[in-house]
Amino acid sequence: MPVRVVVADLTIDRNSKTPLVILQETGGGRKLPICIGLMEASAIAAAKENLVLPRPMTHDLLRNIMGELGGVLESVLVCDLQDGTYFAKLKLRVNGQLLEIDSRPSDAVALALRTQAPIWVSESVFEEAGIEQEQEGPEKWAKFLKDLDPDAFGKYKM
Repeated sequence: MPVRVVVADLTIDRNSKTPLVILQETGGGRKLPICIGLMEASAIAAAKENLVLPRPMTHDLLRNIMGELGGVLESVLVCDLQDGTYFAKLKLRVNGQLLEIDSRPSDAVALALRTQAPIWVSESVFEEAGIEQEQEGPEKWAKFLKDLDPDAFGKYKM
């Protein structure tokens, strides 16, 4: 069953120095980091920031073409992971017919952000490559303080 996600962040991988888009499960703590290209990262950032450029970028052009042809991007799905490569599908409705079009996840996300289409990730992809978000908030600090050794305070005895 697919899991609804949002674009939580764009960042740079410390080791490879490549851009990453971080998809996060809505209502949950799992995240899915996907390596993307620099141009795709720029396209996603522009869409997240609602930047309006004087000339359309590639994903803006695709959105405009879909609109002129009466197409609606219903959703995108990151559907598979094979040998370190992610696969996605665009679910596009044209003239009442639902089409599934193969896409790179970065292009699918950039287009989804421009059309407000929902983004989904297959559960199998999350199981293979998802990471659990670290616990945050008061519970994290309560556990930290409970487990803290009083000797850690050195000369500042409690």
